[in-house]
Amino acid sequence: VPGDASQRTIVARAWDRTAAFLVGRPIESWVAFVVVAACVVFTYVQVAHPFSNVPNLGWSGLGTVFDDNTPAGGDMGAHVWGPAYLRDHLLPSFRLTGWTPDWYAGMPAYQFYMVVPSLAIALLSYVLPYGVAFKLVAISGVVSLPIAVYAFGKLADLPFPAPPLMAVGATVFLFDRSFSIYGGNIPSTLAGEFAFSISLTFAVLYLGVLLRGLRTGRHRGWAALLLALTALCHLIPFIFVLVGTVLALALHIGVDRKRFVRIGLPLLGIAAVGAALSWNVSLDQSVPDAPILSTVRWSLERPWGLAVAALAMAGYLSVIPGWRRHLYWIPVLAVGGMLSAFWSVPFYLQHKYMNDMGWEKREDPYNMLFDRATMDGTQMVNHPKLWWVLAFAAAGLLLSIIWGHRGGLFWGLVAVTMGVAFVLVPEGRLWNARLLPFYYLSLYLLAAIGIAEIGRLLSVLFARDVARPIRTIPIVTASGGLLFGLILLALPLRVLPGGSVGTDNVFRWGPLSTSDSSYIPSWADWNFVGYENKPAYPEYHDVVQTMARLGAERGCGRAMWEHEPQHDRYGTPMALMLLPFWTDSCIGSMEGLYFESSSSTPYHFINQDELSTRPSNAQRDLPYGAGQNTEADFARGIEHLQMFGVRYYMAISDHTKAFAREHPDLELVASSGPWEIYEITGGNELAVGLDYEPAVVTGLSEVEPELDIGGKPKTGSPWQHVTMPWYVDEAAWDVPLAESGPDAWQRVSVGGSPELRATGGVEVSNISTELDSMSFDVDRTGVPVLVRTSYFPNWQASGADGPWRVSPNLMVVVPTAEHVELTFGRTGIDYLGMLLTVFGIVGLIVLFRLQPIDYRDPGLRRAPDPELAPVDVAAAASMGFGPVVGPFAAPQPEVPPQADAPPQPEAPADDDPSLG
Repeated sequence: VPGDASQRTIVARAWDRTAAFLVGRPIESWVAFVVVAACVVFTYVQVAHPFSNVPNLGWSGLGTVFDDNTPAGGDMGAHVWGPAYLRDHLLPSFRLTGWTPDWYAGMPAYQFYMVVPSLAIALLSYVLPYGVAFKLVAISGVVSLPIAVYAFGKLADLPFPAPPLMAVGATVFLFDRSFSIYGGNIPSTLAGEFAFSISLTFAVLYLGVLLRGLRTGRHRGWAALLLALTALCHLIPFIFVLVGTVLALALHIGVDRKRFVRIGLPLLGIAAVGAALSWNVSLDQSVPDAPILSTVRWSLERPWGLAVAALAMAGYLSVIPGWRRHLYWIPVLAVGGMLSAFWSVPFYLQHKYMNDMGWEKREDPYNMLFDRATMDGTQMVNHPKLWWVLAFAAAGLLLSIIWGHRGGLFWGLVAVTMGVAFVLVPEGRLWNARLLPFYYLSLYLLAAIGIAEIGRLLSVLFARDVARPIRTIPIVTASGGLLFGLILLALPLRVLPGGSVGTDNVFRWGPLSTSDSSYIPSWADWNFVGYENKPAYPEYHDVVQTMARLGAERGCGRAMWEHEPQHDRYGTPMALMLLPFWTDSCIGSMEGLYFESSSSTPYHFINQDELSTRPSNAQRDLPYGAGQNTEADFARGIEHLQMFGVRYYMAISDHTKAFAREHPDLELVASSGPWEIYEITGGNELAVGLDYEPAVVTGLSEVEPELDIGGKPKTGSPWQHVTMPWYVDEAAWDVPLAESGPDAWQRVSVGGSPELRATGGVEVSNISTELDSMSFDVDRTGVPVLVRTSYFPNWQASGADGPWRVSPNLMVVVPTAEHVELTFGRTGIDYLGMLLTVFGIVGLIVLFRLQPIDYRDPGLRRAPDPELAPVDVAAAASMGFGPVVGPFAAPQPEVPPQADAPPQPEAPADDDPSLG
């Protein structure tokens, strides 16, 4: 080794330590390592396809994820816009959230969509090509889930071979083909739900650290950090871990009878009486198909409902022996919540400006929870068969109960809770189908635990001495489980070495055969070879370049493109959402991916229905036209585009081209392949004086939605329910409806007819726009000016009063000076969230520096609880990776022995339940 003697000594010592560590590992450690590594490699190979024969493959042999292109496919092909906008426009302004003019006539960027995955892509793209950075982060959740699940098994003190077999179970979950948009598995990730997958990995790690911490009092800092990362990556796994936290606490419940009689029983009694009164008062507020949950939700929105809930929680906490455990989970939740507050607080307090797409509740619980006989779409299949998974999961739960394994009991509680929630959660923003991934994952992990425990049971039954189980049987169980799992997955993937496909399209491998063919490899290829390698890329490239040229020659602006399913040949039906990505925000797209992030979304889908031969009609409960659009529909659609300040209309079907050629306000300015591009010649200025004064709508909070044909309330916000009838009624357009405004403006009740109050008019000139600001001049003050940009409360005006929200979802200001400027700034809500995050960072540092919590009663001295399993201590110690650093370290005594402590009999602490 070159260098001086001291350097050689350091290197030699490091080498000796490494060699001693590797040589001293038990065989179980190596088996576990091989199993987990095999799961990770298998997953990566199936989504990245290393050594595949792909044109322009960038980094030879590493796979399509390292091909320097722009990923496509489903929502993923539109997600490409977000991290680039964050990197190029928000981060240079020292912001993680802000405004973008690129979609929906402007919308808040990352206000209602999770920012951490996009931030990871943006930062990684400084050192890697953007497409490579995007794809690496996109697959990171599914590739790392087997590792996270293995770590959970170790943290939950599950004995070998459960942790590595749980990694196998997680891998089988990843390749589950029964769903593709719910989240968590590979199909959902390829569909664009990669933020969910990343969040799920953090969620599993958090739950493992939580279970370890509730037993040892350690790692509060790690738990809080993982909780925050879960929330900042995706909200639905965050909801899952909050439920998981309650379930983990439930595993530590034991009853201190004196405390329960003295404190808990009275509190629970008062809470029960309060709950009964709440039910009686709020019964008429309940939703027919979910009366319990909707009544609870209504009650919790009232102070007395919160008081009842607080009493019930206090009663619940009183039965958990050992108040010191509250010193663990309460700071973890508090600090984790504050760390994410810079994003979560504005999200929650501004959520009324989100759009509700109206996901319809799934009403087939037996099918989705036990049978899976009917799947969404022709490609979704029940593989592996759910009944077999349920059988092994039942064995895992039963053996976990017998041997007191909290890790297995936890996933059993998760399965039951998520299954019940799938049935009971009412129709609303939380689509009940989004809970199914947690249900399925818990079944796969329980099944893996069941197989592991059967192997351990056999190792005892066949041993000569039950205190010394046969070590080879768990090893064979782990190895056999891996082999079985990979063969189960590889058969429909058709990747088993030596296999072949016959003329009957049946894949044969030795005695095994299947006609099943997984869509996962082709979907991964479709996404990761990128837009650039699609057969229709020349056409797509040309139309994008045509729009960029128009922007340079005729001016930047918003574009409305006709929706057609055939756009999928470009890489995704959403390919033209990337117009702002390719043109550096010069050409905006009226449709964007983040449907829930803009209150302008429902009006866009009305426009799409009017201006497309084959619209998507993606949002429920909107007044779409019947059948194919007519010339009258098309004319009204152009007026709607003028209302939203749209500059260009792009037609592709002969049907709409014929309408466009005859419309007096459309001028054909370019053509590209099958596309004809028209410029709207007037009536679409981004700021215009109003001829009539707006009318402020009163009673918005009391608006009752109409009922659909099935008798259910239509989805959408009160604002949408009031303004959508206005939007489709041309006779009402003279008087915009306002959410609020000056006292001098007329007030009108919901459904009322406003007066025509003339303003006298105002001339608007010198309109200038930037990404998050605009300015204009007026020839007189005091007259309302309509600003054709989507409303959001962060907009602030200088030289004018307002802005106020007006129909459909635009802004109005009343100039107080001849020059008016509007900027997208920060509000008190944003500053509150940022301040809480600063407190969270301080709290995180404190948690990392605090000593572990001693859960024992003062003066009590005893050894930690033994593992309640038929394996002796020596054998159990050998079945794992051994000691490591951090929260994954081997369990430590709850508190070190104290020399001056008086001798105590070895009796179980009254703050610890009987489960081991």
